[in-house]
Amino acid sequence: MTVKVIRIALLICDTPLPRVMKDHGDYLQIYRTWLLDSLATYSDQEIAQDTELILDGYNVVDHGQFPPRERLIAGARDAYDAVMLTGSSEYSALHCIYGRCIGFYSRPTLCRELLLNTSRIPFRTYRS
Repeated sequence: MTVKVIRIALLICDTPLPRVMKDHGDYLQIYRTWLLDSLATYSDQEIAQDTELILDGYNVVDHGQFPPRERLIAGARDAYDAVMLTGSSEYSALHCIYGRCIGFYSRPTLCRELLLNTSRIPFRTYRS
C-alpha cells in the first residue's frame, strides 16, 4: 500500500511553563508526541500504519520564523496539509497572530489563507 504523507506546519506562539518543559519538552515535542500517539491509536490501523507524519516547527514569537510561502500553496511540492498554532499567553497570541503573521505575509488575505486554506484537507471557509 502507498504511504500517505501528512505535512503539518506548527506555529509556535509561546514557551511552555518550566514544569511543563521539564516533564514534556517544548511545544514541538509536545505536539509531535500528541499527534504520533493519536495516529498510533487511530481506529483504522491500516490507515495508521500507512501514514507518515511530518511536523515542522516555526518559532513565531521568539525567532520570527514562518513557513515558506511556497509550502502554503495547495498542490505545491511538499506543501503543508495543515497549519496548527500552539497555545500561548493572551499577549503572545495577539502579537503572533495579528502582528507578526499579518506583517510577514504582507496582506491579511494571505494570513487568512495560511490559517484556513493551505490544506488539501477540505476546510469550510467564509469568503467576504
